[in-house]
Amino acid sequence: QVLKLSNNPLTHFQLKQLPVSKKLRVLILRNTHRTLSNIPYSFEDVLNLQELDLSMNELQSVPDSLYALKQLRKLDLSFNKIAKIEFPSGVFAFLETLNVSGNNLTILPAKIVNCQKLQRLYASYNKLTFEGLPASFGQLLQLQVLFLSNNDLELIPEGIGRCVKLRKIKLENNRLITLPDGIYLLPDLKELDLHNNPDLVMPPKPSDKEKAMAFYNIDFSLSNQLRLAGQSPGSSVDSLSPGKTSQRDFMQRKKDFIRRRRCQADQDSASKVIQGMSKVAKDAHEQNPSMEADDAHLRPTIGWKEKMEQQKPRLDYSDVFDASTGSTAGLWVWEIENFYPLLVDPGFHGQFYEADCYLVLKTIRETSGSLTHAIYYWIGEKTSLDKAMCAAVHSVNLRNHLSASCRTIREEMNDESDEFLEMFSEEIVYYDGARTQSGFYAVEKIAFSKKLYRAFVNGPSVEMEAVPLSPESLDPRFVFLLDCDKIIWIWNGDCCKQRSPKKPDEPIFEHVSEDRKPERRRLYEVQLGMGFLELPQVELRNGVLHKELLKPKGVFLLDCTSELFLWVGKNSNRLTKMAGQKIASELHRMIERPDYCVIYRENEDEESTIFRSKFAAWDDIVPFDFTMTADTVKRRGADIKVIMERDKMKTDLVALFLDRLPAMPHSDTEKIIEDFNMDLEVIEPFVLEGKKFVRLPQNEFGIFYSMDCYVFLCRYFVDDEEEEEGEEDEESDVSDESDQENGGRDKRKNEGTEKAGDFKCVVYFWQGRDASNMGWLHFTFSLQKKFESLFKDKLEVVRMNQQQENHKFLSHFKQKLVIRRGRRNPSTSQNIDSSASELFHVRANGTSICTRTIQVDCVASRLNSAFCFILRVPTTDIQGDDGVDESGQIFVWIGSKSDSYYHKLAEQVASELINRDTDFSVLRIEEGSEPPLFWTALGGKKKYDQDADFMNCTRLFRCTNDKGYFSVSEKTVDFCQDDLESEDVMIVDNGEIVFLWLGERASEVEVKLAYKAAQVYCGHMQMKQPDRPRKMMLSIKGRESKRFIKLFHGWNKHKVPMGSAENAF
Repeated sequence: QVLKLSNNPLTHFQLKQLPVSKKLRVLILRNTHRTLSNIPYSFEDVLNLQELDLSMNELQSVPDSLYALKQLRKLDLSFNKIAKIEFPSGVFAFLETLNVSGNNLTILPAKIVNCQKLQRLYASYNKLTFEGLPASFGQLLQLQVLFLSNNDLELIPEGIGRCVKLRKIKLENNRLITLPDGIYLLPDLKELDLHNNPDLVMPPKPSDKEKAMAFYNIDFSLSNQLRLAGQSPGSSVDSLSPGKTSQRDFMQRKKDFIRRRRCQADQDSASKVIQGMSKVAKDAHEQNPSMEADDAHLRPTIGWKEKMEQQKPRLDYSDVFDASTGSTAGLWVWEIENFYPLLVDPGFHGQFYEADCYLVLKTIRETSGSLTHAIYYWIGEKTSLDKAMCAAVHSVNLRNHLSASCRTIREEMNDESDEFLEMFSEEIVYYDGARTQSGFYAVEKIAFSKKLYRAFVNGPSVEMEAVPLSPESLDPRFVFLLDCDKIIWIWNGDCCKQRSPKKPDEPIFEHVSEDRKPERRRLYEVQLGMGFLELPQVELRNGVLHKELLKPKGVFLLDCTSELFLWVGKNSNRLTKMAGQKIASELHRMIERPDYCVIYRENEDEESTIFRSKFAAWDDIVPFDFTMTADTVKRRGADIKVIMERDKMKTDLVALFLDRLPAMPHSDTEKIIEDFNMDLEVIEPFVLEGKKFVRLPQNEFGIFYSMDCYVFLCRYFVDDEEEEEGEEDEESDVSDESDQENGGRDKRKNEGTEKAGDFKCVVYFWQGRDASNMGWLHFTFSLQKKFESLFKDKLEVVRMNQQQENHKFLSHFKQKLVIRRGRRNPSTSQNIDSSASELFHVRANGTSICTRTIQVDCVASRLNSAFCFILRVPTTDIQGDDGVDESGQIFVWIGSKSDSYYHKLAEQVASELINRDTDFSVLRIEEGSEPPLFWTALGGKKKYDQDADFMNCTRLFRCTNDKGYFSVSEKTVDFCQDDLESEDVMIVDNGEIVFLWLGERASEVEVKLAYKAAQVYCGHMQMKQPDRPRKMMLSIKGRESKRFIKLFHGWNKHKVPMGSAENAF
């Protein structure tokens, strides 16, 4: 029921019968002189009232009787004399529209936010201020319309940005200064009225960078990452006193306010110019509306043929159609095979196969001498999709090839046009099948074999055992499962009597013994040995299989006697897969098995249910919360900050905020080298020659080749606690001479020969970056076994790659370590090519322990004033003025900015190692005083770097998702080229440029997250080192710039793994 009493003088009408109207739904009392005295005292019986209009009356407050209206959806109290509104808890739960405009309100009730269904709020023409608006305004999530015009508002609450459904906001005629930044984040906002707010300055729009701050739901802001790393965002910059800080913040806010106002003024001026130009154009159009039509009439129209000719692609069709095609009058027919047209012999014209497609070209010479073309493509009834598609595409290609203006016409089987039939004299023959092959691969479904399984209880789990597919296998005490591909039958022996089954032809007897247990499962791992296949058995803890035993890089065999499973990992190589198939066949044949036993192939992540049932706790059920309702989803999606905080991905960027390790002083380095060599008793070097390891000559100790493998057997003295106590007691009786270092070492060596257990042997295996892994296999199967038989548990094997050696190993060479390119030649005394000059770079990364002398390209551009270089010029490169060969020369080039600590060391390396097989003269030269022969040997004088400040700043970070989340870790200061991993993204900092190095197999997720991490690092270094701003540059594997290459000692071409696509080419 609806009752409308608007605009009636009902001053003395009490509406006493109103509470009896239980079906009343709408009540309109607009302008009826309602006061608190003539309002009904109770609305408890008006249960269905949904709309109440009390506007334009004389109410001074909200009548208490209105709070009993539980179903009220629309309440209009506008243009009364209400000065204050109070909303008790739990009232107006379904209120959607509230109009309190035209009153004397100075504050809105705080509990208005409890009206969760409120969609429209009208509060214009009041005396509202910023303090009068509820702080929790953002809880009105369903609010769509908000009218607050003609008030005294200077600001509006920040929570308005969370009212994501707002479509219309009116704030005109206020005293607004600015708006919250969240106003830009309202996606459905259509109308925003801000007229007559003279002091208003709009906030700056959020930039795209700020919008993309939460990348993959990760906050990459510098302040957040510093907080996660345990540092204060302002710890890297100088702090100010509290008084100055507050004063600075106040001044900064004032400056920002003035800047935004000026920017707003400029924008207003620009908008006025645009409005003026638009108005001029509009007036001109209104005065002469036919001007545009006249202009359009003057422009010539383009026909469809000319437009098609302009848009025709310029492609080369010579590989598809012959140049003579269509050049003379005649008929051509092509058939589609493997996506391309093949010309049909003229003798077969008119013969079409129902599963094929054809192209037909008819060329006619006109009386004028010009050629006209007609192009058709014929589609068979049973043709495949690729043939039909290619026929349509190649018909267009044929038209473009002929530069014809005709259309391509589609002809279908049994529905050909008369023009098409006339080309074949109306004689067309259809044949069944197809004459050509489809370009698609044909999928052949593997024939399914039925299987019968017997279920038995094994502890807390139920396991399935394969049995022969025969009625004799059934036993009434067990449950059987018959797998028929699309239908699975479950036979329950214990419940047969309750279900009245059909009586079988023969009775079923109990034939399975009581103590019957399935065969023990055995898991084998397929491995490739030296010329043979290995099949070691995997040890099972408590005889239980677990999913973790299956490795993605391996191939495994699961032998259940009656079943044989071959499991293939995703990352296993092709040879291992083939070996697994071969071993599975041999294992099936060697061991006596039931006739129904077959080999099942299981691929990783595609395992069958039967295979998974063999393993404990292998559950592939996808978890899903079925308790979520539509209201829950709405509540979850309302506050985006809560969602992002709850679903935030884990990251680890702590390494980006740690300080770089400081360089070690040379005095400490020498002491460490001395300590490491103190306990060294014997060191025996070996080198791989062919397939055997032979002793390395003593004069070659410290010289390595990048294509060879070396083994160093080191015997160390081990000092026991008892011996240390004994030595302390005998210190007073030892003579002064015995206190010397050499005497002490001799004494410990003599004691070590008498006692067992006072020494330790470490075998270092060194592999050059260009050497194959066969050297390691030869070592593990030959020399390592000999060492293990001799030293047993006192042996330790350490494998190292070139430029990735540990400090203890490097200390044994006492900074004299040379790495040459190529392979060692044992047949001659001189292992190097005597016909070419060689250049060696002496460099130490982080500490002088890591000093290496590495051969580099023999060009002048590789020089650097901050290092020492050794140039070996052989005899054949030196000729006198009379053309007679002179003796060779070795130059030790000293850079003008190099450390003097390495000058003498470079001369010793040149004399002892570089010049070990020759008697060349060694000449030390300073930068700037080079003889002409020096530049001649380097191929001419070229520009080179004059400094190496990057040595004090260079850092290498690895970005990876190996841990299950994005993490950044720092490599050691002594990094090399091989530390750049192709599966990851690396961040390299040289103090000026931050390089983002992309590996060829890095995932897209890693690339995006690494880019954001590099931005965070640049921002942190800008705060920490404001005098050294960083720039970001991209570096891709195989395309590195010279600025990137010089950061790595001994840079060479990237190593290509054997069997890869790059190596194949």
